[in-house]
Amino acid sequence: MSSEGIPVICFCGQVACYLPSPQYDNISGIEVRCSHCGVTNVVTTNRGRVFERQYKGVLRYDELINADMQANVPEASACIQEAALCVNNDCFRAATVMARAALEVTLEYAGFNRDRLIDKVSDAVSAGALTDHDKTRAENVRLIGNFGAHGSSARYVPGDAQMERTDAKYSVEASSELVKKIVRWRLERP
Repeated sequence: MSSEGIPVICFCGQVACYLPSPQYDNISGIEVRCSHCGVTNVVTTNRGRVFERQYKGVLRYDELINADMQANVPEASACIQEAALCVNNDCFRAATVMARAALEVTLEYAGFNRDRLIDKVSDAVSAGALTDHDKTRAENVRLIGNFGAHGSSARYVPGDAQMERTDAKYSVEASSELVKKIVRWRLERP
């Protein structure tokens, strides 16, 4: 990658590319995919710099994690970040495995330490950390993650036996929301 031109800095902090100037100056809607995190940056250039930036159709890990998660369960934060990178780079099965891992490590942080994830989730519901609706979502994260790890030998197999972007995005987003909720519950306990 040449370091001449207009630098496009992705939200991940890395330089996605350099747009040659002047032919790319004062142009709207240039799509640049970051080779580091897979995010598609849609930029408008003006006067030799990026004037406006948007992100297109991907998971942004900065929206999936929060300060409480990072400070108290850094392992879960790292799993969610990796899961988002996997979705953005079309590694859907890996993303679901990381989303499942984030949920499990967070449940253990909150004191739910039985052997099986399904039992940890049930204990979290009994303790009031999760609702029955949350239990259904956690069960989906678990089942989709199992399919990601074990393929067709898992109990849950999608209808066409293929992992799709929608499966992976759902799993990562649901896991992120559940992790935040469990961390908040744990911090509010005396």
